[in-house]
Amino acid sequence: MALPKTVSGAQLGSVLGLSARRVQQLGKQGVFRKSGRGQYTLAECVQGYIDWKLKSEIERRDDVTTADEQVKIERARKLRLENEQTERNLVPVSAAVAAIDVIVGPLKSDLSGVPARVTDDVAERRRIEDAINTVLTDIADRFGEACDALRSGRDPLSTDEEDDG
Repeated sequence: MALPKTVSGAQLGSVLGLSARRVQQLGKQGVFRKSGRGQYTLAECVQGYIDWKLKSEIERRDDVTTADEQVKIERARKLRLENEQTERNLVPVSAAVAAIDVIVGPLKSDLSGVPARVTDDVAERRRIEDAINTVLTDIADRFGEACDALRSGRDPLSTDEEDDG
């Protein structure tokens, strides 16, 4: 049986297992083109449909591959972070801040007795206390900046000029 060279939309749909409406939609998308008489060239349309299906399948496969790759990347990231925590190369910010607090916290009370141990002269004690308070205030400021940097994900050791630049 010889196949006709040109067919109607309904006939093309019948050959490809599509509704006439779907043939029209694919025609609007450029998958099918009508010949000069408003008919579809059968061989050209079948080849165009095959190409369109293959392209669609490849795009779907690429989308799945991309999603699979993203899942794999996130799993690897999670595993890397867990390993860093296990090996004690990574600690939560709250633990780092608490460790600094434990070390620096008693410093003020330890230093408060120094002026009395150094001298009995009240004026001299006041000068020493003022000097110690200046140092403690500076330490508290730097401690606050470092904690803020840690909480916001910045490097607490970087200088302000590095952050601004």
